[in-house]
Amino acid sequence: MPDTRPNPDALRQSIEEEITLVAAFITLLEEEANVLADGADAEALGKVTAGKNKAADNLAKAAQQRNTLLDAMGAGIDKEGLETVVTRYPQLYEPVRQLLEKTAQASMLNNNNGRIISRYLTQNQQALDVLQHLTGRSDLYDAKGRKRPTTRPDATHIKAR
Repeated sequence: MPDTRPNPDALRQSIEEEITLVAAFITLLEEEANVLADGADAEALGKVTAGKNKAADNLAKAAQQRNTLLDAMGAGIDKEGLETVVTRYPQLYEPVRQLLEKTAQASMLNNNNGRIISRYLTQNQQALDVLQHLTGRSDLYDAKGRKRPTTRPDATHIKAR
């Protein structure tokens, strides 16, 4: 018969592994911030994004493992659940505190990077809008993804001399 008693040691180990994963994710977010600050080189940004996606998958697996342990311990699978197990098992206080601190830091960095990326996208769209207006062209795509150039009848065309 399997042991169904709450296992704070297993939860502690799971949380410590998650802390390590969040720290690695923070490093990737900091790299992303540097790439964005340096002009958002597409190749460098692509590499960081691939790393972030892999790290996010690993974090999701770790969170699932933690949630399974919390559930087995009769606690919720959220921040309140973590706080509940800390009251029952004071030895979990420090790892839970570190996990919450690191996840808050990662969230802040991710939100900041997201705002910067949104600004880049907005600027790029504005530049495209200006170019399309100046050339009188608006490249559209049909349902099969093929480019269909169109010309607006009222557009001012710029001609090279």
